[in-house]
Amino acid sequence: MGKTTLLKKLKNECDSRFWTIDVDLKTHNEFFKKKHDANELLNHLFEGNENNFSKHIRDVFRSKKKVYFFFDGLDDVENSCVDNVLDSVNELLSEGFHIWISSRKNLKTKLEDRFNKVAMDIEEIEEEHQKFYIKKRLKEEYTHEQIENLFSKIFNNFDIDNNRQISGKALQLYIITQNFLGNKELHQKMTEDTSGFVFTKMYEWFFRGRIKHNQDKVKSQNPQLFWGDVEDILEKYEHLAVHSVFSEEVFQKLNVDLRRAQRFLNQIKTNKDPFGIVTKVNDEEKAVFEHFTYIFRCPFFLKQLRKSSSHPRRTVFQQTQELDDYFKCHTCRR
Repeated sequence: MGKTTLLKKLKNECDSRFWTIDVDLKTHNEFFKKKHDANELLNHLFEGNENNFSKHIRDVFRSKKKVYFFFDGLDDVENSCVDNVLDSVNELLSEGFHIWISSRKNLKTKLEDRFNKVAMDIEEIEEEHQKFYIKKRLKEEYTHEQIENLFSKIFNNFDIDNNRQISGKALQLYIITQNFLGNKELHQKMTEDTSGFVFTKMYEWFFRGRIKHNQDKVKSQNPQLFWGDVEDILEKYEHLAVHSVFSEEVFQKLNVDLRRAQRFLNQIKTNKDPFGIVTKVNDEEKAVFEHFTYIFRCPFFLKQLRKSSSHPRRTVFQQTQELDDYFKCHTCRR
């Protein structure tokens, strides 16, 4: 169970005497670039499209402080915004509201120090259960020997690379197996590849497969419709992912065609994302992704680094402090 799923479960099991509000922090990045008092914060978080009756009920809960806020993804906001988010949480706590907040482990110590609480860790899926799940999904398509070979390739690499944390996530286990179910040649490629198992590459294969599947499906119904090749489509998502976490100023310094990204955003707002990768465009005119945005950000920055011949980090990442902080805190490998 991931952190977002856990928060949803906690929300669903919340006492019915309380109003609950989801706060997907990455969609409020612009708001948290400034400090706000409690009233501004509450007005922002309580914004919605409810009818008058629902608003009245909600306001009653608000006045009585009978509200739980579920702040999801502290690690998804820009580094410069983290302290503002935590200040906001303190504001809400001091007003008597109730808060759950989730983050990846890199901010665990900061959260514990700030609130003087012991953070709860989400346990990874144990290796035995990971293998059981993979074997169950692949047994109809692959032999026992092939699956064992796959185990060796994946888990030996994770021992060195990331202590199996990648395969310990339910969503990521699904993506791993979906790749092999959708592309039998992938097993052969992975067997022959000596560079090791890199998860961002698996994500790329997964989305390539999803895009191709959707294209083939729609083309059979409407042969005139053309979205472009897969490389072009993936690049558009890379630009949207970078745009979703940085300010307009930083985005422009990366020499990305802002108008092209905006056209793609407008298409998604009007017709929704045909591939289901972007779930919506938020009030800040930024894409909200179904999966982690680093899946698309990492390839973008790798391309930027490869374009820089003499000193890539200085030429690409030291243009602003915001980019430099990002580079220090994120590892992008393929």
